[in-house]
Amino acid sequence: MATQMTPLISELERRVVAYPTDLRSLLEECHATYFAIRKSLLTPQIISEVKGLDPAHGDLVELTRAGCGYLRQLCENEFTLYRRFFSSGEDHLYRYLENLCDFLYDDLRPRILHEQRIGILCEVCTVLQALMVLGSDVSNLDGVSDEGEDDQGSIVPETPLDMKESPGMQKLQIGVLLQMILQDAQTRLVFKTQAIVQSDIRLHTPTDDDLRYPDKLIEHRATQVQEPPKGSSDSSDNQEEMQADESTWYPSVRKTAWIMSMLDEFVKPEIFHDIAREAISFCRESLDVASQRMAAKGGPTSAIDAKLFTIYHLLILKELVSEVDFGQDQPAGTAPPLSAGEGFFGIPLFRPAAFLGSLAYLGVPRLLSGAETPLNIDQELKSVCEALISDCVKNATRPVRVFVERSSAYLDALATGPLNEKNDLLSQEFAAPKQALETNNEFKQACKEEVQRWGSR
Repeated sequence: MATQMTPLISELERRVVAYPTDLRSLLEECHATYFAIRKSLLTPQIISEVKGLDPAHGDLVELTRAGCGYLRQLCENEFTLYRRFFSSGEDHLYRYLENLCDFLYDDLRPRILHEQRIGILCEVCTVLQALMVLGSDVSNLDGVSDEGEDDQGSIVPETPLDMKESPGMQKLQIGVLLQMILQDAQTRLVFKTQAIVQSDIRLHTPTDDDLRYPDKLIEHRATQVQEPPKGSSDSSDNQEEMQADESTWYPSVRKTAWIMSMLDEFVKPEIFHDIAREAISFCRESLDVASQRMAAKGGPTSAIDAKLFTIYHLLILKELVSEVDFGQDQPAGTAPPLSAGEGFFGIPLFRPAAFLGSLAYLGVPRLLSGAETPLNIDQELKSVCEALISDCVKNATRPVRVFVERSSAYLDALATGPLNEKNDLLSQEFAAPKQALETNNEFKQACKEEVQRWGSR
C-alpha cells in the first residue's frame, strides 16, 4: 500500500505548500484517518502487553524498564511506518504516539506518585534517562540507514526544497514521549527528599548513642588497626574507607550526604542546589543542638569534645559543599578538600595536640576565610577552631597569665605614685628572679601535663 499511496500523498503535501487554504483540510483528514486506523489495530495488542506486565503489583523499576522499553520500540516502529507515507504532520504524529503511551502511563503514573522510597524513584529516573539516550542513539543510526536507502532508490520521495522536514520528522524524539513520566518521577523524588530533609535532618532528635564522641572514632580506628589490609586498587580502597568513615558521622550529616549523592543526577541543577542548601543549613543547626548537649554533660572534657565534634562534621560538610557547583568559583590557592575521617594531613581531629599543630602550620586565618566556601562553612569553622584553641591554652598558660596580671596591676598602680628603687617591679616578692624562675617551671609543667592529657584523648 505504501508504494501506491506515497506518491499521491507526497504530491498532496507539495500542493498544500502552494494552496494551504484549499488543501490543508484534506491533508489533515488523511492524517486523522491514518492515525485512527493504526490506533484501532494497535490498541488490543498494547492493552494485552500492559496487562501482562501486572502494572498494579509488579516491581516498579522492572515495570518501568519493560513497559517503557516496549513503548519505545513500538513508537520507533510507528514513526518509521508513518514516514513511509508522510513527510509532514509532526504535531499530529507525536500526539498520536502520546496517546499510545497513555495506555501504560495511566497505570505507571499512580505507582510513581505513591512511591515512598527515594532509592526506587532514583532507579526509575535512571531507567527513563537510559531509554531516552538509547532511543536517541538508535534514531541517529536509523537516520543514517535511511539516507543509504534513499541513495539506492527508496520509495519515500525526496522532500521538496520549500518543504524541509523538521528535526522531529528526521528522527524520533523519544525524549518527548518519556519526558512526561520522567517529570512525574522527578517531582515525586523532590517531594520525598524535602520531606526527609524536614523529618531526618531539621527535626532530628539525638540519642545518647548519637552523642558518643570521641568514643565512636576511637572504636572505629581500633577496628581499622585490627583488620588486615586487603589487596585492592586505590580507588576501591578510598571508596571503602569513605563508606567505613560514614558510620562515624552524625546521623543528620550522613543523611545530608546521602540525599546529595542520590539527587545530584536526577533533578535540574537549580532545584538540586536549593535542596542542598536547605539540607546543609538544617544539618548545621542539628550539629549546634548536638554540640550543646555534649557540652552540657558536665564532664572534664565535655566542652572540648563538643567543639571537636563540631569541627569534625563541619569539615565533612565543607567537603560535600566543595563537590557542588553553587555558582561560586573557587579562589586560587584554596586548599583541596580535607578527608572527613582524617582531618589535616591525616591527623585525627580528636587528637587535639596534633590537630592544633597542623592548624598552626597551615595558618588558620588564611585557610578558613569566609568567602572560600558557600554557606559560610569556613567562617563557622574558623570561629569554632579559635574557641577550641582558646580552651586548649587556657589551663596551660595559667601560671604565666597570673604573673602577667599581677605585674600589670602593680605597674598600673605605680604609675600614679612616686618612682623610687623600692617601688621597682623587680623589688616585689612575686616578681623576684627566683619567683619568676618558679613561674616558668610551673608553666612548662602545665604545658607538659595538658599536652599529655590531650594526646591521650
